[in-house]
Amino acid sequence: MARQHILFVAAIIVSLAAPAQAGRFGGIGDSLSVGMDSDDAGCDSLLGCKGLLKNDWGYSFATGDQLGNSLRRKTGYAGAVTSQYNGARWDDGPTQADQLVAAGDVTHASILLGGNDVCRNLGDTLPATSEIAGYAETTFSKLANGLPYGATVVVSEVPDVVRLWETTRARKHVIFETCQDLWNLDTSRIAPNTCDWGFFDFICDIADFVVRTFADFVSPLTSWMINQLGVKFPCGYVLDSRAPASNRTAARAFNNEINTMLYNKVNEWNARQSRVRFRFASTTFEYQFVSDEISKIDCFHCNRKGQQNLATTIWNGAALGTVGGVVADTGVPYMTTGAAWWSAADGAIDWNDEITFDFDTNEDTTIAVYSYWCDANAWYYEGTTNENLTAHQFKIRGLEYYYYWDVWVSPTDRAGNVGGWYNSGCM
Repeated sequence: MARQHILFVAAIIVSLAAPAQAGRFGGIGDSLSVGMDSDDAGCDSLLGCKGLLKNDWGYSFATGDQLGNSLRRKTGYAGAVTSQYNGARWDDGPTQADQLVAAGDVTHASILLGGNDVCRNLGDTLPATSEIAGYAETTFSKLANGLPYGATVVVSEVPDVVRLWETTRARKHVIFETCQDLWNLDTSRIAPNTCDWGFFDFICDIADFVVRTFADFVSPLTSWMINQLGVKFPCGYVLDSRAPASNRTAARAFNNEINTMLYNKVNEWNARQSRVRFRFASTTFEYQFVSDEISKIDCFHCNRKGQQNLATTIWNGAALGTVGGVVADTGVPYMTTGAAWWSAADGAIDWNDEITFDFDTNEDTTIAVYSYWCDANAWYYEGTTNENLTAHQFKIRGLEYYYYWDVWVSPTDRAGNVGGWYNSGCM
């Protein structure tokens, strides 16, 4: 059995701010849009992390006035209407849209919602995509009919929530042994080196060190999360180690369904009216963020570097520096996990044996499948799947176990972008 582990690195482009604009920039979103726990530069010790649990509004990728490449700064707006808030889901979109419309002077707006729809609590079930589509439809309608004529609304894909778990769970945390331990709130895994050396070294010698750590960081963190998000730690459906792998498969598929729905909504609303121009940022899900862009405080939200890179990704994905509308998805699909194995379809080793190939892709794809007879150096085209899915499994029957065979697959996403080739290896 062979497994594939593929790593990607994203390029980052930073642009300059635009001249001042009349009107104000509006934000619709959740904790990612308010910069929750983004200011993590001082979180290198227990004492350093105290006091950093806050919303870092100035460094929001959307409405921030201190982040040089925020959407607000890049489009040249001096003022902003900030209707986004922690814990928001798509069912909060219509209310936030009402606030932007009521302001009367919002001529450019950003929407990034859906992360909390995917990031449910442990034990929850995912909602239907049609339910999310209903809230999005109402939100779009309010903006299209209520914002000033000629306004622009940038609609972003939901970032790849499962990638957070993939890239960050093993990262060291300043208080806990790893980010996974923090997500689990496992106080038996509090790291021993959580205090400053030097003058405050005496704290490390206190017998009730774990109690102090809980009082100084864990308790304030959970209180902050409960106050802002209504739960001790969010996204247990994906992040908690007790969550089964099927949760993450379902969450990524749902993530893609929401993004496809939003892409279609943008096209539909641009076709039915011309008062407000909707632009779709098609590269947010595909952006390969890395762990050092995630807050050292909570291992969950973007830090200031992450906010900066997210702003650039959305700006480029929505082509905000150009005249036009929806930008096509150009992100290449790729495999995230994969495994292959032999089995005897009829219980005997003969020409009725089969190879099963089981793998996941980062977005909805169809799969081109080839088999390769390693002993004879012969290729066979097996076909292309006709469904768009993120979780894939197929069997190639009629192979002889006494010979070596290799299975090769290549994903193609809904926009026609073709990924690379992945193979099981001769087996």
